[in-house]
Formats: sequence, C-alpha cells, structure tokens
Amino acid sequence: MDTAERVPSFFDPKEFEDWKRVRGWKTGEIAEAFYRHVRNLNVAGAVVEIGSYAGKSTICIARAVKDRHKGQQKMAAIDKSFQQDFIPNLRRFGVAAFVNPINAMTTQAAETWNEPIAFLYYDGFTDRQALTDFIVWDHWIAVGGTVALDNTAGFWVGPGLAVQAAIGSGAYRCVEDVCGVTFLRKKRPIENIGEHPRGEGTLRAHLDYVGAWTGAFTLDLERPRPVYNHRQPVSHRVRRSLIKGWRKGWRLLRRSPPARATPALSEASQILSRLERQVAPDSTAAPSIAYLKACLALRQGRLSDAIPILIRLSDLPLDSAFMNYRLGVRETALLRLGQAYDLQGDRTKAQRTYRELLQMAETMEIAGAAKRWLDEPFKRAEPAEGKLLREYVANDPLGRYRSSFFPAQ
Repeated sequence: MDTAERVPSFFDPKEFEDWKRVRGWKTGEIAEAFYRHVRNLNVAGAVVEIGSYAGKSTICIARAVKDRHKGQQKMAAIDKSFQQDFIPNLRRFGVAAFVNPINAMTTQAAETWNEPIAFLYYDGFTDRQALTDFIVWDHWIAVGGTVALDNTAGFWVGPGLAVQAAIGSGAYRCVEDVCGVTFLRKKRPIENIGEHPRGEGTLRAHLDYVGAWTGAFTLDLERPRPVYNHRQPVSHRVRRSLIKGWRKGWRLLRRSPPARATPALSEASQILSRLERQVAPDSTAAPSIAYLKACLALRQGRLSDAIPILIRLSDLPLDSAFMNYRLGVRETALLRLGQAYDLQGDRTKAQRTYRELLQMAETMEIAGAAKRWLDEPFKRAEPAEGKLLREYVANDPLGRYRSSFFPAQ
C-alpha cells in the first residue's frame, strides 16, 4: 500500500498504520467513505455489515456508529465464520462494545431479522448468490437508506448483477463508487435482470466482467493478478498444531484448501461466445462484444484474430460508444490496433495508426497514450505482484469513464 495514502479523518496517523495491518483488502479511501456514509445517515434504522472477516471494515463502520449515536447503538456484523482476530481487532480500536456479532449465513440471518436497515454493507458472496442476498435483504432497507456493495469493479459477476438490478429497476440510484465499493441510495422497493431473454443489466454485468479480467479498458492492456491469487497465511489452528507436533500440523497444512484462483480467460471466452449467439449483430451491444473479443485475442497472443476485428471497429462512426464506458469505440479500437501492430513487430503500421488516432482522439488519456507509443513501441504490461484488485480500479486512468452504474438514474 502507498505510504503516502491519506489518513481517514477518524483515525490519527498511528491508528491508521495499525488499521492497515488488520487483515483484509480495504484502502483508506474506502474507510473514509464507510465512515462518512454512516455518520451522515438521515434515516432511522439499523447499521448492518455482511461479511466481516477480521473486522477491517467493521472497525470503520463501528467508529461511525459510535460517533453518530454517542455510544447508544450497536451495529450488526454478520459472518458465517468470523476470524479469530475479529474481536481482538475490535477491542484494539475501542469499538467492540458497539458491534453485535451474528454467526450465520446471510439468508439465515435475514429470516430472523425484524427491523428496518438504514445502512447495509455487503461483502459476502461474489457469484450469483450475491444477487439473491441483495434481493432478500432489500426487503429490510428503509427508503432513503444506503446499501454499499463490495466487489463491483467488474471482476465478479454476482455483485455486478446486484447493482444492475438495483439501478435498472429504478429502485436505487448510485451515489458514489469508491475503488470497487458501490454506494446505492434506495428510492423505492425492487424488477431488468434475467437470462432468457437476457436483460440489459445482465449484459452490462457480463461486459464488465470480461473487460475487467482482460484489461480491455486499461491503457496498456494490463490484466490483473490479485494478491489473493497466492496461498493465504497459515491459520492459527495450523500454527498451533505445528508447535504441538509437526507431523499433525503437516497433515492439516496439506489438507488446507487452496486459495481462490483468478478466473481464467477461458471463462471470458465462454461468456463472449454466449453473448455473440444471443445479441443481434446490429444491436448497440455488438461493438462492445466485438471489442472485448479482440482484446481477449490480444491477451492470448492471437494477433491475426484481433487485428481484423479492430480494423472493422476503427471504421465505425465517431459517435459509436461502448455500453459500459463513455468512450468512443473507434478511438479505443485504433489504440488497440496500433498496439497489436507493435506486438506483431510492424512498427510502420503501428506509427501510422497512432498518427491517425491523434488526428481524431477526443479522450485526453487515449491521445496521451498514442503520443507515448508513437515514440516508443508498445509492450504489454506485466501484472504487478500482490496488487489488490481494487487498486487496479483506483489507479486506472480510464476508470472515470466507466458508466455501468449510471445508465438509468
């Protein structure tokens, strides 16, 4: 994490350094957003977190509850398997008394819930169960209340579907998107999500997913390699067992489940194949699908497949745009075409393409990239080791053009 990261307003510098050592994948910017949204709630109701893990986000939310209600209210923290350092972490930051831990699955907890919710933070499932959980818990969200959904940067379909259901139905509006955490404000109780026929929200969520994992909307086509792609730290149970007896500990360690794997490009390929079959060639989504198909081919080194698609896209009208980004298809395709020629070793064609792009580019960041690679050949960026998925979002120059969560406000 960048040592120059801004200290959240509710931490002193020493507390912030201590908080950064708490296990979890949150940034100071997200911590500040949690605190601000809970502190400034203007509707009555409970504050709930689903998916607390070791308490990194719980600390921030509980601090806001403590400051907002002068110590007269507790938040609910729901998790099916709290980490052993959860309570110690809360105590260290002086917020344990303001948290009510509920050890249960999300749907089980919803069955016994019986009060309105003013703020819900969801960091639970990342598959389609996230959509199910959101619809179940929507029943309890007060109108005017806030829902913060994590993992919405496009790397996981489930939370993306939940956001699309919320916004596409007109029941919620997006008020802020911070490093892969989307803050929604409820306008009325929820309907835009479906596979048969495929709803627009479903289509947007899948386009986001493929785009995120292929690096299609990063200037240098950088594909993420998340930090949790590596084996997680050995558990306390394994560590104690290793101390008591190395043989027993070794057996437990060997039985430990592997870390979650990064979704394969083959999965992105399967999604694009389905979309091509289901979406008409003259649909407004067709250019987005074709562009992602070309980027996937570039990622896989299939330059001869990518180049014809990019040539066709670079001939589209100037007003052709992506479904999920406020970027011109033509200028973005030209940038990729120049990069493809560079990867092919044809510097003459690459420079000619970059010059053509500079004559028509409307996006400052794309024009700047074209100038850069006009002077030096493009080389595909290697993913940074140990980089958080949300850091790709925070540091992405084209991220501010993403429109997935703002089409139907």
